[in-house]
Amino acid sequence: MGSFVSKEPFRVTVEDRPDEWVAIKPKMSVGDRGTLSDAIMTVSTAGKETNVSVKAGQYLAAMLRVNVVDWRILGDDGQPVPFKRELIADLDPDDTLIDAVLGEIARRNPTLTETPAKGGSES
Repeated sequence: MGSFVSKEPFRVTVEDRPDEWVAIKPKMSVGDRGTLSDAIMTVSTAGKETNVSVKAGQYLAAMLRVNVVDWRILGDDGQPVPFKRELIADLDPDDTLIDAVLGEIARRNPTLTETPAKGGSES
């Protein structure tokens, strides 16, 4: 295992829908985490005051936008819906496939909610 995150996508599937899948990044990189943070948080200063604004309602959509790279999802008519980033916001978080995707992203990024370790390497 190296210092760089693999670019090989991982397909998430669910048993009851064998013809559908969502491809996600195998793990979020430092850049991906920055993109996610930027999408849901803003920090501003006014004099000695620092203001942090968190858009908690955007978290799931931002998480999916950062991680989903492709899909084969069938529409109501049974036909594949082409992958388009702008459609990610329309996904149903209660859908079994999308719920599995969110769970797999969390499993593959266990430190996502932890604070990075402080300090550096010892010489």
